[in-house]
This record gives sequence, structure tokens and C-alpha cells, in this order.
Amino acid sequence: MAKPLTNCPQSTYHFPSGDQTRSYLRVKTPVPDLKQFTSCLWMKRYSKNIDPWISYSDGRIHNAIMVFTQGDELILWINDKSIHIPFPFPTSTDYHVCIASASSTTGKHYVFVNGELHQLINHAPGIVKGGGVFIIGQDQDDIGGGFQATQSLQGRVSNLAIWDRLLDLSEIVQMYQNRCICPPASILSSEINNVNINGGVSTQMTREC
Repeated sequence: MAKPLTNCPQSTYHFPSGDQTRSYLRVKTPVPDLKQFTSCLWMKRYSKNIDPWISYSDGRIHNAIMVFTQGDELILWINDKSIHIPFPFPTSTDYHVCIASASSTTGKHYVFVNGELHQLINHAPGIVKGGGVFIIGQDQDDIGGGFQATQSLQGRVSNLAIWDRLLDLSEIVQMYQNRCICPPASILSSEINNVNINGGVSTQMTREC
């Protein structure tokens, strides 16, 4: 059942153009074991190069959760297994993307774009182990590092958050329609107090709220 919405932790980060390994966010919040989760963010791509939006390594599996775009695809990794999803959307435009994963039960993964179901995927079930490192803007090939210059985000991230449950469609639609509201009790967010900012990443508050 959908819960009453609350204010979103407002944050926007600009990641510079060009290949580099210095610019990224490292989330301070500890990550628990995830039997299911929903991750949402506003994304704006500056190119169709490899753009890593989310990289979570549990120390044993470096692609425990990985979300990146490349060309006209969104690639989702869960526990080192990849899913390729058509993502034929132009650059230089904001998109609201949510990934809802019933990772430990049905193995179903739902991708929503701008408040609508874009893709439903069946995938091998399994718990995402906690206690690792969560990075925004680089791809971890080792826990907390192992970045490659050609795999660096060139774009903008706003209001990224993760919940340890499957959000209802109504909650996802409301977030898309109003950037200022979010479902309560996210376990992790990109709010400025929750991240370490590295390299050339610049930040701003979301002005609409």
C-alpha cells in the first residue's frame, strides 16, 4: 500500500564532460541486505557514451547493483548478471527513471521511465548483500575504486534515492509529476549531507521546491 508522501531530499549534481576517474559521489549511508528495492533518480545524459549512474560493490561482487546507459541501452547488473534494456531516448533531456527489483523472491525487475512502465524483466533471484560501497558517477572494478576513465558519468543526477521495498506505481507517478515529493523512509539518498563529493562534481539545490 502506498504511504503518505513527504518532501524529497533535494539535490542536483553535474558531472563534467571528458574521460576521467576523479569525479564521483561516495554515499556515506551504510547499505543493508536488500531482499527487494526501488531506486529512483532524475537523469540527464550529455552524450551516449558509457554513463555509470549507480555502482554498488558488496566487496565480493563488484556489480552487485550497477546501472549505466550506453548508446540506446540501459544496462542493469544485479549480482554480477546483466540485463540489457532498450533506452532510445535523446540526450540533453531530463528523465525520471525508477528500477524496482524483487531480487530475492520472484526475480522480476521493473523499469519505469517518466512514470510509465518501460520494461519488465525476469532475472535470477538473489539477495543483494549489504555492507559495501555505493558510488554515483563511476564504475567500481574494485570496492571503492578501480575506476576507468572511459567509464565516467557525463551528465546530471537529481534526487537519487533507494527504498528497501517495491514502490507502488502511484508513488512513482507522483514523484515524476512533482519533483518535490517522495515516498518516506528511503534507506539511502544523494542529499548533500549523505555523500562525499570528489573531483569536478558541482552541486546545486533543486529550485522548484
